[in-house]
Amino acid sequence: MKIRYTSYDEDSAENTYSAALDPEGDIVLEQTKYLYDASGNTIKETRLERFHTHTGTSDLEAGSSAVPSYRAMAYDVLGRLRKVEERGYQDSASGALITQYEYHFKKPDEGGRYETTVDPKGTLTRHQYDNLGRRTKIIRNYIDGSPAPGEHDRDQVVEYKYGPPGGGSDPFRVEEVWVTDTVREEQGTEGTVEDIKVQKTKYVYGVKRGTGEGYSDIDSGRLLYRIMYPDPDTGEPGADARYWLTFAYDRQGRLKWKKDQAISADNPDDATKHGYFYDSFGNLTEEHVTPRSDLDGTMDTVYYNYNRLGRLVSVYAEDRENPQNKALPLNEVVYEYNGWGQVTKSYQEHEGRKDAETFSVEYIYSDDARSLLEGVRYPGDGSRTLLYYYTTGTAEYQKAGLYLGRVQKIAFPGSGGTIVSYRYSGAWRPVERKLEIPGVSIRFDEDGVPSSQSYYDGLDRFGRVKDLCVKTQSATYNHLVYGYDAASNVTSRTEQAVNIPSESYVYDGLDRLSQATFARGSSQDTKQWQLSLNGNWREVKENGSAVDTRYHNAQNEIKGRTFGQAPVPEYDMSGNMTKVPDDAGTSGYVNITYDAWN
Repeated sequence: MKIRYTSYDEDSAENTYSAALDPEGDIVLEQTKYLYDASGNTIKETRLERFHTHTGTSDLEAGSSAVPSYRAMAYDVLGRLRKVEERGYQDSASGALITQYEYHFKKPDEGGRYETTVDPKGTLTRHQYDNLGRRTKIIRNYIDGSPAPGEHDRDQVVEYKYGPPGGGSDPFRVEEVWVTDTVREEQGTEGTVEDIKVQKTKYVYGVKRGTGEGYSDIDSGRLLYRIMYPDPDTGEPGADARYWLTFAYDRQGRLKWKKDQAISADNPDDATKHGYFYDSFGNLTEEHVTPRSDLDGTMDTVYYNYNRLGRLVSVYAEDRENPQNKALPLNEVVYEYNGWGQVTKSYQEHEGRKDAETFSVEYIYSDDARSLLEGVRYPGDGSRTLLYYYTTGTAEYQKAGLYLGRVQKIAFPGSGGTIVSYRYSGAWRPVERKLEIPGVSIRFDEDGVPSSQSYYDGLDRFGRVKDLCVKTQSATYNHLVYGYDAASNVTSRTEQAVNIPSESYVYDGLDRLSQATFARGSSQDTKQWQLSLNGNWREVKENGSAVDTRYHNAQNEIKGRTFGQAPVPEYDMSGNMTKVPDDAGTSGYVNITYDAWN
């Protein structure tokens, strides 16, 4: 058995390792006890988080001074993990969140590789391998491993293709990724047909040395030369420059040039090109772009400057290619540091380079060895300053924030008063937030005091928020109660203090939101989403009636839609939406132009 502590002690007499390792007399914030089997495998973990109201020292005890959390593990005869039980604060397998792991046993040549995960909800994730032990498929919500038209939340397949053994190729390098999606194809007057489409992305390795554009400074078979994204119609790796990203490198293998997707197959050179430049220490000092013709090219260069310690001190952008034929500074960010490497001032200039009128934000740190952030001073007359406090009092147990760097209170200077204060369970779990100015507390307990049975009433067995109160001394403004499924998806939210609709949620087999219901008394409204295997919206319904039906291509772009008179969105070759329909479903739309840095 081993015990790990998170604790502190201000006793200066404890100046030896043995004293430091002994929690007697210490303020213990968290402790975890580990139990092992005869093979050294961890079979149980018991974690204790200190109550925020506890004032004592030394070991924590479940119920009287801390919230417990239990986890149990089981292994097979080969020492492989087979089961994990997340028991929460009840040390019992009954009702625990159980994850199970299965391994290959069917054939001697399968090597006992990890194959299947079964999550607490019972959903299977299957891993498949080839004869070299390479993982070739991941299948989420595994049913039979074969995606089929109309089955949008089962057998979600991601497949990996590798280079062949020999010939100088790395046989364990992924060279293609295939993602299977369910699609709805329009068939003219015949309506639509459900289909399966595989989106294939190809990675081409191997760069050549040369002096022209697109050449590297070295010959290398291991560096990535090109990414070929799927053709939107076929799903196959794109056959021309409209779907390619191309890379070149310097002699140290650093990226020195990149070419984005071209505007058309007939004009492959009309593409955004990035140039990267470095100093002798390897720091990126300049990035220059030549934009594609459909992009805004105002900002074409960004410079990065560093101090002698390699810290970034400024970033500024210029327009170097303009009618004036001179570099025009556009904006700049500047950083100042203290001796510990912490930013003490940051300047943001939106019109050119930093000058005497540039606004800045100042960061103030403590002058002790901890160097904690004590304040932030915003631009203006100095009144916009926030102060940070790390203690709740002078007693030793009230000083945890000093040792953890954990903020306990934020306030205005002088008589401005406290803005917000925090209380924590253990080292970092927040259990109460008090907004001092309106006098409102947000807490996980009705009375703010943990009990020895249910601990924090606002947290369920597994530490999830189940009961959240927003209240003053005399009134409760909000009282929200949450429900969860075994996968920790929120299934309900009910307001018990005011008359607003309760909410319930349903998820599909891939744990994606598929239905939301808002109910008030006997009245309710329901919204449903049907998603493709990839997560694209196929159909949206309101109270059972379809209000939006969408068709997507192999780049996950909307290519067809039924939503009022709304036009179909349009995209550039980088996948940015350039023609956005309005929200009202009319024929209106908004045109959007991007720069070369998107």
